[in-house]
Amino acid sequence: MASPDQFFLDILKVLIGTFSGAFLAFFANWLLRQSQREDDQIAAGNLAISVMGRMVNAFLIYKKGVIEIRTQTMSANPNLPGWMQMLPILHEFDESLVIDMQSLTFLFRPGSVDVMNHILIAQGKYRNLVYLHKQHFKDMQELQRILSELQGDDQYGPINWNFTVKKIPPHLAARIESVSTALQQSLNEDENTMIEALKALEKTLASNLGKDRTIRISLPPQLISTKLVDEPTQPS
Repeated sequence: MASPDQFFLDILKVLIGTFSGAFLAFFANWLLRQSQREDDQIAAGNLAISVMGRMVNAFLIYKKGVIEIRTQTMSANPNLPGWMQMLPILHEFDESLVIDMQSLTFLFRPGSVDVMNHILIAQGKYRNLVYLHKQHFKDMQELQRILSELQGDDQYGPINWNFTVKKIPPHLAARIESVSTALQQSLNEDENTMIEALKALEKTLASNLGKDRTIRISLPPQLISTKLVDEPTQPS
């Protein structure tokens, strides 16, 4: 028959074994959840960088196209009114580009909050550019239709603007002038905001998740920091 001391020792061994097994199972499960959380954060962060990079690239490519077409137009017709200097450009923006802010909530910590504001502002700039482009393209198509009726097929030949301007609906001319000015302002002023947001996001994620776990976007240097020409002249 076992002594009382041996009996209690056996009980203690069983209890220790039970609690140790439970603790190890809990700890292993915690490590698994922690690893999965880190994997989710890395995936969310890299996806956010990728989406922001695509926004910035679309912005820069569109701006380059506007500059090239406007330069050609003004070279051929230097006396065009301001609202005719920016002709419509065929460009299809990806309007599905949206950064999932909910997936980046792990960045809401001291030192990282500002980057969230940068992302929201940059995303708003991209959406604004998409809206301005669509409105500008629509209005300029209507203007070109009117010019075609007034001047025939040679829309970009010599035009008697004193006569033509009077035939263009004032509300259309005013809207084109307003949208063209806003579009040029966006292209001139929002580039740095979007690039800085991308760089801030890359830096913050690399700091939080590790440089070897996050991607970096290389922007074509030939597309960066190119200003449009001076503000469009007012129609006379």
